[in-house]
Amino acid sequence: MRSSLPQPSGFLRQPLLRTGGFSMLEVIASMVITVIVASAVIATLLNSQTFAARTRLMTNARLIVQRNVETALGIAFTSVSQPDMLKKTENANGEIFRENGGQSDTMTVAITGDGDTVVEGTLRRIVTELRDDEKPADARTAAIRRVVFRIDYQYLGRDYSYELSTIRAQDDQTM
Repeated sequence: MRSSLPQPSGFLRQPLLRTGGFSMLEVIASMVITVIVASAVIATLLNSQTFAARTRLMTNARLIVQRNVETALGIAFTSVSQPDMLKKTENANGEIFRENGGQSDTMTVAITGDGDTVVEGTLRRIVTELRDDEKPADARTAAIRRVVFRIDYQYLGRDYSYELSTIRAQDDQTM
């Protein structure tokens, strides 16, 4: 049975127990967790952006080096015609190679962002004659050269390098 007594009102009323909502401590804890997760996500995004930029630069460097190796394989190389690209180099570190007769020692590897950052590198060519012990047995007297192209560039304060090599024999020789 219920009591029919009137309930007290105003300041005499008993405070009701809260049964819903969040306390201030719960709100602060959730904000801290959100900030930690958000900072981890932002750090991951920044790292992936840097990695993607380095990968794009390496791809551009590979294309430059590959283009020159393919040119070295495709140009005429005979006993009477030796293109500059296939002439032996004296220095073990190679010589600076200027594509298309360029005037500068550096070449553009990539232009990043909206064109404000230009990454430049130095393309080197190393051409050496293969030693007899490196040549196939049936080609000991052939003029066979090892051709190496390497591009060195710097990005975000770090040095990078990409290199490809091939071998090339004269077109008019018989073995």
